[in-house]
This record gives sequence, structure tokens and C-alpha cells, in this order.
Amino acid sequence: VLCLKYTSESLQVSFEDASDLKGKTTHEKIKLLQQRHPEAAFSVIGPAGENLVRYAGVAFATNDQLKNGTKHMRFAGRGGMGAVMGSKNLLAIAVQGDRQIAKNIYGELNLVAMNKEIATGNRTSKYREVGTFGANVQSLEFQRAGIHHNFSIGSDLNTAQLYRENLLAAGVEIKDKGCFGCGIKCWKEMRRN
Repeated sequence: VLCLKYTSESLQVSFEDASDLKGKTTHEKIKLLQQRHPEAAFSVIGPAGENLVRYAGVAFATNDQLKNGTKHMRFAGRGGMGAVMGSKNLLAIAVQGDRQIAKNIYGELNLVAMNKEIATGNRTSKYREVGTFGANVQSLEFQRAGIHHNFSIGSDLNTAQLYRENLLAAGVEIKDKGCFGCGIKCWKEMRRN
């Protein structure tokens, strides 16, 4: 495990033996790492990355997972980065920061105002309102760039069923969720009532 700890005085980097994590699921790895590093955030690979599956992704811990114990994670699933980490025998990365660093670099910051701007500003509104998936589905369909039939056609009339307003009309409950420390909450958890 690669551990990065930023403090106002220094950057501490360490490598820890993670042989006990080998073969475990991404959720199991994150929960074990949380016990060792309670104030950190994590990215991990699962068995696919360990076995160098070419399209293996990387899982990222979410606030929902760390605080509430759910199995909800976010994933970087393109490019096979999980296999790259696995080829380097890197099962996880744990990162822990210190707010004093930002003060040292940028001076006295109004973090509350910055977070409020991020969480409520115009630049993030579409992700807050419809989520990353919802924003991308609608814009890709509009541009005829949807991923239908293995990219053989650019749009499909049935895709409109996935638009937020149509999901709500069909009785789907949509909850706002977010990654660890993020106020945008672009992740939308959907459940049929």
C-alpha cells in the first residue's frame, strides 16, 4: 500500500506490506484500510486488477461507504488503470491531508465560501441537478454520440427513459450522494418505489 500523508511541515510517503489485502474485494480492502488509517481517503484495486485483467478499474472510497458502511464506491473504469496498479504490485493508495497546507500555499482561505461555491455554483449545477450519468446521457444523445449497439448508432429513442424527469415520472426515487469530501453530489442513487 502506498501511503501519502500531507502535513504543514512535510509530505510523508511510505509503503506498507499489504499481503493481507490480496484477493479481497475492493470494499473489503477499503474497510480494512480505514481501520489502519481512519482519517484517510482510499483508492484500491480488486481481484481483476491483481490478475492484470486489461480493463480492470480502480475503486475510490466514498463518504457513504466510510461513514455509513455501505458498499457504495466510485470507479475509474477506463483505460485499465487497475491492471497498471496490479502490474506494479500496488493494491491501494491511502491519502491523508492537512488543511494547514492550503493555508501555507494560498494564505488564509475562506474554505466555507469555497466549498459553498463548488457545491452551489453555476459550473457544477448540471451535475448537482441530474448527476454525471444524467448529464452525460442527455448531452451525448443530443450530439448523436451515445454508446448504443457497440457505438454502431449514435442515438436511440429508448434512451429518453433514462432522463431524470422520465425516471421520476415512472416512480423512481433518486437520492443525491457524493464522494468523500465533495459537496456537488453528482452521484445519484436510484430506486424504484
